[in-house]
Amino acid sequence: MKKAPGYFPDAKDAEFSFSFWSNLAATWDLEDDKDGISVLYGYEKYSEDWWALMENIAQLMKDNRSNDLLINIPALLKDGGTYLDENGDYVFNWSKFDEYIEFFVDRGVVKRLEGYAILMCVYGQTYRVAILDDDGNGGIKKVTVDYDIEQAQKWLQQLIPALCDHLEEKGWDEIWMQIFFSRFFPFMKNSLVFTMI
Repeated sequence: MKKAPGYFPDAKDAEFSFSFWSNLAATWDLEDDKDGISVLYGYEKYSEDWWALMENIAQLMKDNRSNDLLINIPALLKDGGTYLDENGDYVFNWSKFDEYIEFFVDRGVVKRLEGYAILMCVYGQTYRVAILDDDGNGGIKKVTVDYDIEQAQKWLQQLIPALCDHLEEKGWDEIWMQIFFSRFFPFMKNSLVFTMI
C-alpha cells in the first residue's frame, strides 16, 4: 500500500456542504417567539453567556466540518428592530441578522448560509408562513399565518426583494441558499412564492 499526501481544506473552503440543522437564534415552533438557547440553557439571547455558547458551537462546527449555517430570518429581523411604518410597510432592520452571520463567518466555519423555509407545510393540507406583524401595542411579533392571506403576501412581496438586495450588498448572495418550501402540493401552483420562482 502506497501512502499519498493528502490535504483537507478548511470546511468553509470544502467542495462538500454539510448541513446540521440547528436553530440557534429561534425555536423550531413557528408560533413560539422564544429562542432555543434561552429555553434549554436559560441564557438571555445575545447575552455574554449566549455568545460564549455560540463560540463553543462555532468550534464544534469547525471540529466536525459542519459548514452550513441555518438562518431564521423573521426571528433575527424582529430582534434587530424591524417594524411596520404608518403605511403598514415593513422597515427591515438587518443589524442582528448581520451580527449573527458575521460572528460565524469571522470564525471561518461558513461555506453556505441557509435561509430557513419560508413556507411550512401543515399536514399536507396548506402552507403557513412565519411573518412579523403588529402586536397591537406599538411593537411587532412573530406569528404564523396561512400563506395566501393579505398580510402574508405583503410580507413575502417586501421581504424577498429586500433580502436579495441585502445579501448582495453584504456579498453573501453567492453563498446563500433559500428554502422556499420543502414539499410541493397542487394547491401551491398559484401562490406568490411559486410564481416568483
